[in-house]
Amino acid sequence: MSELYELPDNWEWKKLEEIIRIGCERGFKPTIIDGKVPFIGMTNIDKYTGRDTKYILEDNDKVSKGKTKFQKNAVLLGKITPCTQNNKTTIIPDDIDGGYATTEVYALHCLERIKPLYFNYYIRSKQVNEFLVNSMVGATGRQRVPSEVVKNLDIPLPPLQEQKRIVSKLDTLFEKIDKLIALHQKNMDEADVFMGSVLNDVFGELEKEYEKKQLTEVIDFIGGSQPPKSSFSYEKKDGYIRLIQIRDYKTDNHIVYINKESTKKFCTKDDIMIGRYGPPVFQILRGLEGAYNVALMKAVSKSDNLNREYLYLFLQSPLIQHYIIGLSQRSAGQSGVNKVALEEYEIALPPLTIQQKTVAYLDEIFQKIEKIKSVQKEKMESLVALKASILDQAFRGKL
Repeated sequence: MSELYELPDNWEWKKLEEIIRIGCERGFKPTIIDGKVPFIGMTNIDKYTGRDTKYILEDNDKVSKGKTKFQKNAVLLGKITPCTQNNKTTIIPDDIDGGYATTEVYALHCLERIKPLYFNYYIRSKQVNEFLVNSMVGATGRQRVPSEVVKNLDIPLPPLQEQKRIVSKLDTLFEKIDKLIALHQKNMDEADVFMGSVLNDVFGELEKEYEKKQLTEVIDFIGGSQPPKSSFSYEKKDGYIRLIQIRDYKTDNHIVYINKESTKKFCTKDDIMIGRYGPPVFQILRGLEGAYNVALMKAVSKSDNLNREYLYLFLQSPLIQHYIIGLSQRSAGQSGVNKVALEEYEIALPPLTIQQKTVAYLDEIFQKIEKIKSVQKEKMESLVALKASILDQAFRGKL
């Protein structure tokens, strides 16, 4: 990490490998529950607090080979992109003495001089997380934190009693802050619910007054293509174009490129894109330009009597969202858009002037709602920054 700062008199700096064991000691035995053993996959890890991770039960023969073993007092550290960036780090649940986890975590067992709760707070801190992310090596998109980096991580170590005091103080402060964060998140969720009710009211009234047509009569739903991963480039090259995937609409952490000649499925920033698979299924997306993969399809109007912005808003209304999602989750036993049901769904087609007025009216409301959400988001971000500041003070002995 950066230059080590000065600690209080009774604290000391220690390398991780001096006070924490990576991997299990001899005599490992998994906890047996109903004839099965605990297993923690990456999706089971709580990235928000690292304290609410769940495990599933698997047959011992299925997970005993090639998986990461853990014992009591372990903290699991996600070591691969994007899990490290997402702070996929967690304490082992109290009710198990041993089990297995995904191979993409380090099992870090706290020894006598350090408490798991203290270590969990430390390794999840912004300073440490950024250091680990910046230390990752390997191909873009599949980078990992080297074990040597983990072993040599510097840890500020106070006496055990002070560790307990710090954890207790952090628990109290973070409980209050997390309640405020949850309140702001609730306000944002309620704003979305309100917007959904407005969309339902508007399109519900239009259905009563104007002709309806099945979507397939006015729209082509064009699926994407899936080039092999072996053809991916993680750097922009001449003749290459970005391959758009569902997750790319949320983050730029997974950008990949493909040869432009290898596909004929392209989208612009203004195109209406639909996430075919979930969860969450049937996301209505836009804003990126490139080629798009098989998990996406493009909604293209084939009628001069359909305004694209009107369609974009219609597809977001809870009326169609709930209907398609409900059917899609039951189709073929998987979570994927039921294309037949989507094509047969009806849309009201008022004159273009009415569509344009509808879009203008809804856009005005959307802008007001987005302002409300923006304020709530800023407050949430301030609280998250406050937590990071508190952690920094805690590990300097100033809490």
